[in-house]
Amino acid sequence: MKKTIIFFIIIIIVGTLAFQIWKNYNINQKQVAVLVYHNIVENEEMKKNDQDALTTKEFDEQLKYLNDSGYTSISLDELYNWKKGKKDIPEKSVVITFDDGFYSFKYLAQPILQKYNFKAACFLIGNVTMPTTPEYEEGKYGTIGLDEVNNKSENITYGSHTFELHQQNEYGTPIVNEKTFEEIKQDTEKFNTNLFNAKYLAYPYYTYTNDFVKALEEENYKLAFAGEEEMATKGVNNYKVPRISGVRTIDEFKEIFETEKYRNKYGNGLIRKICVKIERSM
Repeated sequence: MKKTIIFFIIIIIVGTLAFQIWKNYNINQKQVAVLVYHNIVENEEMKKNDQDALTTKEFDEQLKYLNDSGYTSISLDELYNWKKGKKDIPEKSVVITFDDGFYSFKYLAQPILQKYNFKAACFLIGNVTMPTTPEYEEGKYGTIGLDEVNNKSENITYGSHTFELHQQNEYGTPIVNEKTFEEIKQDTEKFNTNLFNAKYLAYPYYTYTNDFVKALEEENYKLAFAGEEEMATKGVNNYKVPRISGVRTIDEFKEIFETEKYRNKYGNGLIRKICVKIERSM
């Protein structure tokens, strides 16, 4: 009995040490903050009715901080090639993404991105994307048109936010959860047929299912982006790349890069799911 107890104590100690080594390995490997934004507005008054918005002043302040801190913005292709082991990236790398395809990306965000020579990606919703981008009207919502996609700016990448799956049911739940593999595959095909051949996708409402992942794999998408509020590492699943919201104060924004709070400690897979769930419930 005594030997059995000692054996289990040794197993627990060894297991704990092994877990800590594995955790430290994940923390210390190169990590990339993939930032997600939605709408950019001109002033605080316009921001009151849009909880996902940043003002141009706030967005400029964040990019200035990144620029002054020595960060390099990388494209989705560069992120993908790094994850595949085909390309190295700067130690201080960041990815900037925008969801929903608001035309504020063109009129308000891009001038600030160009000011700092930063790259970005914008994910469009297929069934609200028109052939041309409307003229900007202060205080009104509009969406990027295919004319902007066809401009092929070298610093801008466009991707899919699905064709018509960016919806919620009557209970406020993303309809993605209700869709079959075939329905999701049909949506990805519809996007590529009606808009352009997308290789990158942002899940609507950060929501994905096993069928969604399977459909993207079959359609040869390179990367798909969720939420999860943590950094991306080389080893995270290509179809479950985590992102961190950029909609926060400048002090909160600095925490992303100056603390361990948003670093990926547990890699990818079942152990990560368990550990993150426990950690975030505490």
